[in-house]
Amino acid sequence: MKKKLLLCCLALLLGLVARAAGPLRVDSISINGNGMAMLTQHAIVDFMNPTSEAFEGRVFLLAHDADTGALTFRADTLISAPAANGTNVCFDYQLPEGRHLLTAATDAEGREPLCTREVTILPLRKLDFTATFALDMLSEEADGNVLYGSRVCGSVLVRSQDEAYFGAGGERDDDGIVVLLEDEDSGQQLYHEVVATQLLFHHYFTAMFSHDAAFRDGGRYVLRVGYAVPGGREVIASLRFTMRSGAGTYWTADGRVLPLPVGDDARLTVPAEAVAVDLRGQGAPAAALDVSGANPNCLYYLDLLASLPQGLSDDQNVIRGLQAGRIRLAEGHDYFCPLAFQAQFISYLLTPVYDSTDDLLVGRGYSETIVLPFDVSQACLYDVNGDEGEMIHGDMLKVLQYGGHVGDSLVVSQISSPQEMRAYTPYVLGVFVGSSLLFMGENTVVPATHAAESLGTDFHFVGTTVERRLPAGSYVYHPADNSFYAAQDEVLIAPFHAYIDGSGDYDRLNISVTAWGGQGNPSDATAIETLPSSASRYPTAKVSDLTGRRVDSRQLPKGIYIVGGRKVIVK
Repeated sequence: MKKKLLLCCLALLLGLVARAAGPLRVDSISINGNGMAMLTQHAIVDFMNPTSEAFEGRVFLLAHDADTGALTFRADTLISAPAANGTNVCFDYQLPEGRHLLTAATDAEGREPLCTREVTILPLRKLDFTATFALDMLSEEADGNVLYGSRVCGSVLVRSQDEAYFGAGGERDDDGIVVLLEDEDSGQQLYHEVVATQLLFHHYFTAMFSHDAAFRDGGRYVLRVGYAVPGGREVIASLRFTMRSGAGTYWTADGRVLPLPVGDDARLTVPAEAVAVDLRGQGAPAAALDVSGANPNCLYYLDLLASLPQGLSDDQNVIRGLQAGRIRLAEGHDYFCPLAFQAQFISYLLTPVYDSTDDLLVGRGYSETIVLPFDVSQACLYDVNGDEGEMIHGDMLKVLQYGGHVGDSLVVSQISSPQEMRAYTPYVLGVFVGSSLLFMGENTVVPATHAAESLGTDFHFVGTTVERRLPAGSYVYHPADNSFYAAQDEVLIAPFHAYIDGSGDYDRLNISVTAWGGQGNPSDATAIETLPSSASRYPTAKVSDLTGRRVDSRQLPKGIYIVGGRKVIVK
């Protein structure tokens, strides 16, 4: 009863004096940190000068324990309030748990109060946060995460199950949400950044960070994100990785990282077997970069601010940081990316492979299997006989998607548009007339190279963007008659192509769809015979290979031949 009476008297006294206060008034006191789980507490006081004369003087904020009346906080500052105008002041404070009365006044004792607000300080609690790191050029390898290069660059996604969170900034380093980078072996802190200060967010936010340091090759490092608690910091998430110096190195198709060789003329040479070259951290090499013999599908990683080395172009196969410009992939070479990246524009050019020179002359068309490392946003045909790649009708492209098999025939369905083609999904193409085919993807994330499967009944239609040997029981595609044949020993599948991985007693699997709109290649999947290796049925017939060259019919190696104007296969 005495405490309640004391509280009522104190509030009444402050209210009576407030009406007799001087030229200032307080329109509001905004409380931040009331009931929140952060260390930071502050109040924003809106002062108003309603008179016709400017006010300049000292104002105060006082806090009293609401139960005992004891003074728990006092601060003051000098303000200037123009005539008929106002200003606001932010007071930071640290109050103990419990209820308090905050009073804005023009004197240090609070005898001339302007406004009073009650604030309740609740116990600190652990915030319900989760966080996820995304690092540029981070590779997940068998022995853990590995980061190549000389820069830690990425983002952190922080999610909150609390309704809201206010991380007040200021001069204190422990305010808000902090990203830290530490040397795990020595414990030395290399990087510290407050990524959420003076930020009010609901549910989630993403913050970018970047740091260059003299990283040790093979050194172990850890990224942490957390927020301040009394006496320390609450860690939300951690990411450990090993740093590898990537400047002046290249990747091979089997994932090895090797140094770029330096010639006698001090030129950096990119080996033909290179599939990715890392120049981050060294900028433009002092020595010229020789790319004349490099794989045209080789990717070059550069720092965002690095100048372009001689021999490279931003338009082709150059990636700066996480963002790629225009990446062009060429047929006939391995495509291997050991790390995922984001491409603003990526393309792949498929050139026709004809069964004979006659097919080229009559514009017979061709068929292929294909698998791409990106979703197709656009596809078009280029007339190779026209004026410098004249674009022609895209509807001449027919795309089939595998759906299993019945007997010795595949079950496929035609998709309505190339724009439906998804990354790492195998397809069968039929293209009419002599043309090159260009697939394009825009604003797409290209994952690290891997195989993909299109599941069917018993068989899997497998696509890959790297050359690989076919496993036992596989069927390889022959565009000559639009069928898949049982693979022989040591058969390779070309990059960007597909094969069928399964078991069966078939010599071949025919594609059941025989119509490609009357224009594709071919319209009949049964125009081929199987011959024994002796080819004794045609002892006197003229036999040629698929290039038109005459061969000896008495001893034919395994393969496909033209016999009497018909295609035959020798097993």
